[in-house]
Amino acid sequence: DIAMDFIVDLPSSKGHTVIWTIIDLFSKQAHFVPCRSLPSAKQLANMFLQHIYRIHGAPRKVISDRGVQFTAQFWILFLKLIGTSQGLSSAYHPCTNGAAERANAMLERYLRAYVGMQQKNWIEFIPFAEYAYNNTIHSSTGYSPFY
Repeated sequence: DIAMDFIVDLPSSKGHTVIWTIIDLFSKQAHFVPCRSLPSAKQLANMFLQHIYRIHGAPRKVISDRGVQFTAQFWILFLKLIGTSQGLSSAYHPCTNGAAERANAMLERYLRAYVGMQQKNWIEFIPFAEYAYNNTIHSSTGYSPFY
């Protein structure tokens, strides 16, 4: 199972203002993918194939909030096509998607430590932040995702 979410309204960094966060709920491994804007359902499906499916295969379940790209018929049919079920968080209850929310908070903390005063170079530090996140021992597993 995986959880996903978006960090939005970031200062533009090389034309990117959004980060797509994906968390494996078993290993706690994260992927952080910069985006120019919030993707449509079709764009999200393509990103999913490029960044998740080709590396990990199809998850049993995708947990997300009720963003328009996650509730679009295209996304629902795409998940069905690859044999993945969908779990949507309850409205106004973000802790349903707590793993992705916690990863977002950690990523924002890492980026605050890395980026310059202008906050326009955050995209350069995404690989370092992802590595740091995935090298951290998680209290729920007692291991880092890289173990």
